Amino acid sequence: MDNTYSDTVIEYTKAELAASGSPAPRVTISNAGLFASDGPYGLAVDPAGDLWVEGSPSAKADAVCEYPKAQLAKPGPPAPRATISPGYQLWDFTFDSSGNLWAPKYYLNALAEYTKAELAKSGSPTSVRSIQGAAAGLNNPNYLAIEP
Repeated sequence: MDNTYSDTVIEYTKAELAASGSPAPRVTISNAGLFASDGPYGLAVDPAGDLWVEGSPSAKADAVCEYPKAQLAKPGPPAPRATISPGYQLWDFTFDSSGNLWAPKYYLNALAEYTKAELAKSGSPTSVRSIQGAAAGLNNPNYLAIEP
C-alpha cells in the first residue's frame, strides 16, 4: 500500500490482513530520492513477484524503482535493484504476462512498452513499442490494465 502523505510504501502479511486491529507493517519502504517531489503514487507487481514503486524525484519526470521479492522477505528496509526514468511523467503502469512494463504517456497521448531486458538495468530505457495519437483512441491516457 502506498502512503502518499507519509512518503512510504508498507506491506502487511496475509495473517495481518485477516484480522481487525492495528498491526505493524512487515515492510516499510521510504525512498527520499524517489519521493522527493511527490509520492509514492503507483505500485505494480511483475510476474516474478517483484514490487515496482513509482515516485517523482522532480516535477518534470517520474521514476520507477524495482524491489526484488526476496528482499521484501528480509527484515529492514529494502534497497531498489533498478531505477528507471523514461523521461516523462508516469501516471500509471502495469506488466504483461511476459514481464514487459506498459505505461501511458498521459500528456503525449501515447502508450509505451518497455521490455523485461530494458528494465533489468537502471537508467532511461527506450520503449520497444509506442502506440499513439487520437486515431488509436488515445486522449490523455491514464490507468490501464492488461488481460492475463
